[in-house]
Amino acid sequence: MSEATHYIGNELELFGHAHHWKEYYRKHLAPFIQGNVLEVGAGIGETTAHLLNEKVENWLCLEPDASLAEKIETKIKNKQLPTACQLLVGTTLDLPISHKYDTIIYIDVIEHIEKDKEEIERASALLNKGGKLIILVPAHQYLYSPFDKAIGHFRRYNKKRLQEVIPVGIQKKKYSTWIV
Repeated sequence: MSEATHYIGNELELFGHAHHWKEYYRKHLAPFIQGNVLEVGAGIGETTAHLLNEKVENWLCLEPDASLAEKIETKIKNKQLPTACQLLVGTTLDLPISHKYDTIIYIDVIEHIEKDKEEIERASALLNKGGKLIILVPAHQYLYSPFDKAIGHFRRYNKKRLQEVIPVGIQKKKYSTWIV
């Protein structure tokens, strides 16, 4: 298992109430979310609750912070999240490469990962051919602020920077790229 992680931000509860924002991106992302789903950096499960849909067979919430994972576990036990949801405390390093996913989701996550390119390369190895890699990130490095730093962001992205993280062979072969 990967090294224990503690999330330094405290905005997840607050952003959990951003229902209009979550509904906006759910409307755009839901058509691509299906089958066996991996959500990396699932936080407290709020994104899971908004994105899970009838086309999902299994949903793995992968969360490296044990205290945040406890909140997801409680939601699963209390049936606030469907039984299709499972939880693993860890990172993509803890997943067997033999297990493949139809959809892998990073919602406001890769900016927290110092070696973002390595992370996306690992994720791509976990993705079924024709699978969907969904990445939502904060935009524009020039907007990087003390708030970003306080919640553990290493960077923000523009289209070029995000494309640099996604391996070229993957961009051209088995995945489609959709950038808002």
